Amino acid sequence: MKVHQFDSQMRPDSEFQSGHLKFLCVGNQCRLMDARRTPGVIESVSPEGFFRWRISAFEDKGEYWDVPLENASRYQFALDCSELPPDRIKILEAQIEAFNQPLSIPIQPQRRSETESQISQVEKLVLDWCSKNSQAMPSRISVDALVSGQTQAIANCLTGYMEVSGLSKQEKLTSKLHVLNPFSGEWIKGLQITCAELGLKEFESTTPRTADIFSGPGDKQLRQKYIIHRLAFVRAVFKSFGYREVVLFRGMAFDGNWQVNSHRFFSSWTFSKEVAEAFVSSSDHAKHSYLLKRTFPIEKLFLTCVETAAMNRQYREHEAVVIHDPEDEMLW
Repeated sequence: MKVHQFDSQMRPDSEFQSGHLKFLCVGNQCRLMDARRTPGVIESVSPEGFFRWRISAFEDKGEYWDVPLENASRYQFALDCSELPPDRIKILEAQIEAFNQPLSIPIQPQRRSETESQISQVEKLVLDWCSKNSQAMPSRISVDALVSGQTQAIANCLTGYMEVSGLSKQEKLTSKLHVLNPFSGEWIKGLQITCAELGLKEFESTTPRTADIFSGPGDKQLRQKYIIHRLAFVRAVFKSFGYREVVLFRGMAFDGNWQVNSHRFFSSWTFSKEVAEAFVSSSDHAKHSYLLKRTFPIEKLFLTCVETAAMNRQYREHEAVVIHDPEDEMLW
């Protein structure tokens, strides 16, 4: 099964060199070390510890990622690319050290109980709103045989609900970034921190680098409201279709080191076994690969292709984003 666009004539790795801070010069061409070697260009380097990488091929052509400086090693650069002077490299190294300060937010059981109570209350509001404002909503769906017309109707309902709730900006930013790259910039990190403060999951990572992460659309009260209403919408919709749990698959192939206890906050899965198998077979020469099947309660779902329009545009991964639990850390 073909999930993504692919260049069968891509140049071999021997024509490139491993990524390093010294190659973060504006204008340098480089490739992501994924299975299809997605190409792009270094567009800028920010004082907040990111470099902007503009994608130049495949489904996301023209879009950009804001990548932490230390992740330059995940790219490969042309052999004749420009290099930064030693003093500039030292500045970037100092930025990385300054920004990588640990941040730990443990779960507060009482806060979690309060948040779950709020989500339950909002679920009722969601069902009432959908029944009154969305005549096109299907009466039932099959998550392992999704129909585009059904998902579009549900996505339209979510869009309308978020608009009347004053949360449309938060929904657009979250869904776009999760599809494009949840590790681009720090919008998703801000959501993770807020989820932790709501008691939904512990946070184990680093402090934010972005000065305005909790201002404007990212204001903490708005983020809290968004998380509660989004979780409530997903739970209400899945329950209305008769689901209390869902079967999901995850397939992955990669060349890096196998890591456990990675403290992931969210993990991406798919409703389709075929899609998961395609991820495994996308790189036959990978050092590691795995194919998993798990059953999750719907309370662990954060975003899914059932209600998220952005997941059904350039990609057809039948994706579901799950809130990662400690017992999942044994998997990678």
